Amino acid sequence: MIRAGAMARPGAALVSALLVVLSALLVYQGIQLWRFNALEQQATATLEGEYWRAETIQPLVDLRDSLTGWQDTAGMRSRARQLGSRLGQAMGQSPSATQRDAAAVLAVDPVNASAWMDLAIASWAASDRALAYEAWKMSSLVAPREMGHVTRRMAFLLALWPQAPDELKQQFFFQLNLMFGASRYFGTPWRKLMAKVPADIRKQVDAEWRAYGRPASLR
Repeated sequence: MIRAGAMARPGAALVSALLVVLSALLVYQGIQLWRFNALEQQATATLEGEYWRAETIQPLVDLRDSLTGWQDTAGMRSRARQLGSRLGQAMGQSPSATQRDAAAVLAVDPVNASAWMDLAIASWAASDRALAYEAWKMSSLVAPREMGHVTRRMAFLLALWPQAPDELKQQFFFQLNLMFGASRYFGTPWRKLMAKVPADIRKQVDAEWRAYGRPASLR
């Protein structure tokens, strides 16, 4: 019995030590998460405010620099990289820089529909139409029903409707029918989108939608 007790004590000590280490790691991760969340909230509040009225873009630069150290931190990489990209766009960075930012987000989060649309828009601005179309399709693939992503994709394609390939228009109408069938609330954002489109393009979209197969309830 004495020997068994002597053998049990080192084992119990090892378990206790491991629990202490695990607790310390959890506390450290909690602190790190709190620090990042505070920075994320600050950056988001800045982007949602009237940052363009500031005399300089230095506050945006400082926030983006502060995010750099988080862009390779497990559990925060995607959020940090995407937030850094949003700050870069707010600073007026070049389309090629936004392409690089979007690629960095997608490297760690390939199903990020917002990053795919960032890549689509930046690629169009950089005159890389093929990449813009492929990125648009990827956004459709990973987030086919989320209203915010759908309306952003539709706004993008409506803005370049005369140049848009038939393949993308077919996907556009498929998603349009899908959204009207899935949500009774989609009519409001759709009307807002169409209100921003020139009258001749609205007529063209309407005619092509009818040819594709517009639901009878919407005719």
